[in-house]
Amino acid sequence: SGEITADEELVLKLYYTRDKNLKYVVHYYLEGTTISLADDKTVDDAVFGKVYEETAEEIEDYELVSESPQTVSFEQSADDQEIFFYYKLVPVTLLVDLIADDESDTVMYDAEEHTIIDTFTLTPQDESVTVEKADAGFTIKVGKQVFTLTGLTLSGGTGTDVNTYPVAIDGTYSVVIANGEEEADMTGSFTVILPEDAALTITPAYVTLTSGSATKVADGTALTEPSVSMDGTFYERDGVLTWDVTGSQTEVGSSDNVFTIAINGDTIIVEEEEPEQQEPIVPAPADESDETASIYTGTRHAKNDGDYDQVIEYGNYVFRLVYGTLTVTPPGGPTPPPTPPPVPPTPPTTIVPTTTPAAAAPVATPAVLGATREVEELVPEEPAVLGESRTRQTGDESQIPVRVLLIMICAGAIITIMMTNRKKEEQ
Repeated sequence: SGEITADEELVLKLYYTRDKNLKYVVHYYLEGTTISLADDKTVDDAVFGKVYEETAEEIEDYELVSESPQTVSFEQSADDQEIFFYYKLVPVTLLVDLIADDESDTVMYDAEEHTIIDTFTLTPQDESVTVEKADAGFTIKVGKQVFTLTGLTLSGGTGTDVNTYPVAIDGTYSVVIANGEEEADMTGSFTVILPEDAALTITPAYVTLTSGSATKVADGTALTEPSVSMDGTFYERDGVLTWDVTGSQTEVGSSDNVFTIAINGDTIIVEEEEPEQQEPIVPAPADESDETASIYTGTRHAKNDGDYDQVIEYGNYVFRLVYGTLTVTPPGGPTPPPTPPPVPPTPPTTIVPTTTPAAAAPVATPAVLGATREVEELVPEEPAVLGESRTRQTGDESQIPVRVLLIMICAGAIITIMMTNRKKEEQ
């Protein structure tokens, strides 16, 4: 209310605006974009002359980067207003999950090429993130948003010969998010890592060679047995494996049927370390870059599931040599049987003495004129045992408890009589 005074004609114009049903909208955007991370919040019942305050929502896997809370005011304007909250993606780590062609990253040498990088997947460390294989790479879903990863390739992890083949990330990958025509580079928020032991390992193939055994009677000539059996496979790409049996036995006795092996005609020379006095034999480590043969020194040592006279590591193989036995026996004698296993000692047995029944009286025979009388051999009768049945058969042990009981009763009776007589004498 008030008064207006004017000397001249005065025109007064009055303007009106809505005093209610005013509107403002709250947006939740990915930083640097207009890509919405959550549904907009719309308030359409605001009142003119008031100030409204909004606090940013928490969005999983995203971190707020703008100020909160923020306000809108309708004290001077009735126009629609907006509030913007911006978020950045919490860093995402993806682990490369290698899948070998034979479902293992360790294989035994078989002369074939193996690889573990033909197919691989990505596994997020955060369970709220999902990854799926796509034609052009991988699609990664974080919350409601879908990101696309492309350009990820691997190198290494492929080989044929015995060795370890590490895997590496090859090339540069990128991650983008698209919303219609708008696209944002999000590579900085994603990290792809390899397992610490990401590698293909090819281990040596095992070949066991066993020379034959033989036996003969000594005849002055040497006993030999050239046969050798092989368990395992020596592959053609590695050449030709041969052996030379040098075992020989001429004198009576036994010896190992030793032999050597060669690849493409080159004998594998095994250099054994001479052990120091009273010191254990320590094998020298093999140089992976050199195919010089190495051996675990010593004889008849255990290796895997058996005993071997020599174990030779060479190239793509571990050769296990087992020597047969050459035996020469004395002339005219049978082939000595194998040594039987020791017989466990027999526990001592208490032998109870037995009484031999009295011999029956000899039947008199008519004397013959001029015949020599035979001297009758009398067998002394063994003393009788108190309480023992004289008709007992030798070896009948079923009567032993009865005899022991009778002996004890008799002994008790004798002791009682002796004590009674002593008392009478004292009285």
